[in-house]
Amino acid sequence: MLKILDCTLRDGGYYTNWDFPKEVVDEYLETVLELPIEYIEIGYRSPSKEQYFGQYFYLPIKTIQYIREKVGLSKKLALMINTKDCNSEELLESLLLDCKDYIDLVRFSVSPSNFLHSLKLARKTKSMGFEVALNIMYLSQMDISQINDFVGSITSTVPDVDFIYLVDSYGACYPNEVFEKIKTASEISSIPIGFHGHDNIQLAFANSLSAGEGGAKIVDSTITGMGRGAGNLSTELYCSYHCNYNGIEVDYTRLANLVESFNELKRQYGWGTSLPYMISGLEKLPQGEIMRLVSMKRYKTNTILSLLKNKNQTVEINDIKLFDGADSTLDNVVLVGGGNEVIRHIESILDLARRSKTVFIHASLKNLKYFLEEGITNIVCLPGDEVNKLEKEYHKEITYLLSEKQSNKRAEDIIKLKNCFVIDKTGIDSLFTNKDFSYDPPLLMCLKAAKKIGEQPILLTGFDGYEKETNANKLLREENQQIINIYNESQEKELISITPTKYNIKINSLYSILVNEEINKVK
Repeated sequence: MLKILDCTLRDGGYYTNWDFPKEVVDEYLETVLELPIEYIEIGYRSPSKEQYFGQYFYLPIKTIQYIREKVGLSKKLALMINTKDCNSEELLESLLLDCKDYIDLVRFSVSPSNFLHSLKLARKTKSMGFEVALNIMYLSQMDISQINDFVGSITSTVPDVDFIYLVDSYGACYPNEVFEKIKTASEISSIPIGFHGHDNIQLAFANSLSAGEGGAKIVDSTITGMGRGAGNLSTELYCSYHCNYNGIEVDYTRLANLVESFNELKRQYGWGTSLPYMISGLEKLPQGEIMRLVSMKRYKTNTILSLLKNKNQTVEINDIKLFDGADSTLDNVVLVGGGNEVIRHIESILDLARRSKTVFIHASLKNLKYFLEEGITNIVCLPGDEVNKLEKEYHKEITYLLSEKQSNKRAEDIIKLKNCFVIDKTGIDSLFTNKDFSYDPPLLMCLKAAKKIGEQPILLTGFDGYEKETNANKLLREENQQIINIYNESQEKELISITPTKYNIKINSLYSILVNEEINKVK
């Protein structure tokens, strides 16, 4: 009989930032107690990071103790360590030492690039008395010989590992493929094989059944399939099948109530498969990046797929330098975001432009209509699919900027217009080497444009932050804050907001600037 590991609190955290309402967690634990689930994976144990992640990403010891008290000894508790975040056995020991009395199983997420390091961590964890699972990622990308190599190395190097998982990271496998690969792994190793399936092409259930037929001993699931990207095998489906097949009675009313509680969260966070996830599965594309791009709502589906398939070759434009002969006596460069503070203060913002030599660089087309006044200089960045709006919102007196990431055909069509340019590399780019941004961050495009103009002070308006945080605007907020932080740490002149903002950034009131200008003129 296949064992079941429910990893809702760990994998589902990709949508909630690893925070869950206490009442939902309590209901979850009480319900899982009644289901034929052997392991409950309660989150990650992680070293400190420079951004916010919630309770079930770090698992404070009081959280672990609380869960153990709730479930008693009737279920085994598991946690996961991301191998790439744990760079030494000493760090590993510090992460696990206080868990010994409460946690049964420690799982490691293992990419091919950190495979050998994961073996060292597995040996250390076994020596501390834990059960250990190595979750080998990217099953759809591996052929039979690679599976033989990975499983063979684990069997010969760490023979006392408790589980070897094969993980369909992209949700791209088919049932016959899963059967063959699990069967291969099972035949060459006495270590039990597990399967973790994603549901991009809605085959997580079928693939899990095939994994069992191929010899897997354990499968992962989550309530309502909640999990990274398109999500996982749903616990309620697999447990219902499992109970029906094996003649086990289950309280379906209690299970249905739990599912409804998670459906409330689902309405808020929106996990589950969709056309971009389906296509990413069929194309074997990384769903983490799909998840981020879909959540940010910056691109249409075709653009997302084009970007990830590297079909977005940059248009080469020779000998074009933006803003040649720019006026070095400019007083201000103002970057304009899409926030409502622009509208609230628009008359005074325009007054600043009338009194001084000011250029406005817009992060999108959203607030542009308020600046269409004679004598005001506007430059508009067109991140993502904003370029498609030019058919209806084109103004010949405005300079438009495309990013070098935008697709060849689209750029060719737009670049025919004399006031549209592809913005190339600037000194700003070197600040953000190897930073994990989505394509075309609007604020970064604005900073590159500002760098092309000169070294004037850079002011911000309309970068308000967000009153109510959703999964999409959380990503946007974090992206903007990281760009602000990196820029301010590396430049002599800080970015300054002239209207209210929730970002951690220096503020100099627009009205203070206006009054000081008036005083200076009187002098």
